[in-house]
Amino acid sequence: ENLLAVAQESFWAKRNRSRFNVDQIDFVFLLEIGMKVLVGKERETFMVDLIRQCSKDGFVSKRLVREAVRGPVHEEWPEEERERIVQLLFGEEDEAVGFSFPSSWSRNVHKHDQPSAKDLMHVY
Repeated sequence: ENLLAVAQESFWAKRNRSRFNVDQIDFVFLLEIGMKVLVGKERETFMVDLIRQCSKDGFVSKRLVREAVRGPVHEEWPEEERERIVQLLFGEEDEAVGFSFPSSWSRNVHKHDQPSAKDLMHVY
């Protein structure tokens, strides 16, 4: 957890400086670290808060979505748990049109790096 504290401190220091702004890669790295060192409800809360901030800042990318959906490297999420987490992080799928990410969530990400519904699928 010390690694996460250092990563968060670095992330927020970089984010709060006007000269060195964060980008989608910074969010991905912080997500990966949090998913590796936290467990259970603490990890879930961390992920929700980070994705919320990321979407507010307009940096939700394909890689971020794929990392979140993949789950922690050191444990296998049951499919029901994965679906619950995806819904918690990204919302519910509209049965009429499928899932789509609000464009504002990725407004600061290059078009080719913006997420789509297929990025929500987990590949084993």
